[in-house]
Amino acid sequence: MAIYAIALQIVFTLIMMIISNSDRLSEIEILLYLFYENEIKEYSVLLYPFIPILAIVGAGFVV
Repeated sequence: MAIYAIALQIVFTLIMMIISNSDRLSEIEILLYLFYENEIKEYSVLLYPFIPILAIVGAGFVV
């Protein structure tokens, strides 16, 4: 089911890229993402709370 949602979003994005500007496109994509936020995730991250925290801390050192 998620594959169809992604494909639909890609098609919609391509159409919007042709007929609209990038600011409008980003606003629409953020809105569409909210609808897919509650989907059941079919994947998991090993050591979930620690890996994202490590990535944020590492990005802080880069910046």
